[in-house]
Amino acid sequence: MHEFAGDGTFARVADEIFKPVVESFHPQMLLISAGFDAHWNDPITSLGLSTRGY
Repeated sequence: MHEFAGDGTFARVADEIFKPVVESFHPQMLLISAGFDAHWNDPITSLGLSTRGY
């Protein structure tokens, strides 16, 4: 049985780390490539994001 990081952990990292760093650069445009290898149903990861978490 896997222990996943989950949606809550990812949301906290995004709010407390990514957002302040990105805002400090004052970007005019932000491009994001979001793969789905962090999804809970991916057999090679233990990150555990739900579809809603993406």
